[in-house]
Amino acid sequence: MSKIRVIIGGSEGRMGRIIQDLISKNNDIEVAYGFDPKKADLKSFADILKLKGSPEKTADLYVDFTSPSAVIPNVEQASKAGIDSLIGTTGWYDRLDDAKNIAAKFGRRILYAPNFSPGVNVMFYLTHEAARLLGKFGYDTAVHEAHHAAKVDAPSGTAVTLGNILLKEMKRENLAYERREKRKDMEIDVLGIRVGRVAGYHEVWFTPKDTYAERLLLQHDAFTPEVFAIGALVGIRWIAEAQQKKRPAGLYTFYEDVLGLGKL
Repeated sequence: MSKIRVIIGGSEGRMGRIIQDLISKNNDIEVAYGFDPKKADLKSFADILKLKGSPEKTADLYVDFTSPSAVIPNVEQASKAGIDSLIGTTGWYDRLDDAKNIAAKFGRRILYAPNFSPGVNVMFYLTHEAARLLGKFGYDTAVHEAHHAAKVDAPSGTAVTLGNILLKEMKRENLAYERREKRKDMEIDVLGIRVGRVAGYHEVWFTPKDTYAERLLLQHDAFTPEVFAIGALVGIRWIAEAQQKKRPAGLYTFYEDVLGLGKL
């Protein structure tokens, strides 16, 4: 069986290097190209398109761990070149419709996740169920997250996803990303800190609104960013299988389509 050949965007960044290291330990995937602003020759996907030969003949999949502003341009270029995409970058979700339109226009599969950790995705599921049940009792809720000091987006995509689950299930009106004054009744706090080299920490609180009689705490702590790369490789293999089975073009999610946990 031939190897799955991938192009990595953000190859010299933290996650790019981790994914390359993990790929080197697996026999079914290999890196065809990597680009990054830190590289002298391959700074962008456009530079890969300038190489002799057609990228779709030498790569099966584009993996994006770049920056929020670069995601859509990169994925569009990959799609034009006939390459499916996996997006691990966070903070670009205001452009989900653009990604969906790109998938439809060029007939490509695009897979994304706020977080590729299997454990975090189970946390999404548990948060949904806890909010659905405890919302009936009028419980209050909040999200807290912590990440390494170099993380470029805040709050994390994972924290925002958790907040949106709570917003929907507990019938609140909006999320608050900072706290400088008294919280409004229909708000949900989604607050975070950036410190040291924390790989990723998230917690969701549930407690009765009018008394501190009990607290249910859902917590996930990523001790190493390698866990996100492990999940990304699961996603890479899923897309390769989708290509073989000729799954329709479209925008897919790790939570729903890869792990089969339903709809967020």
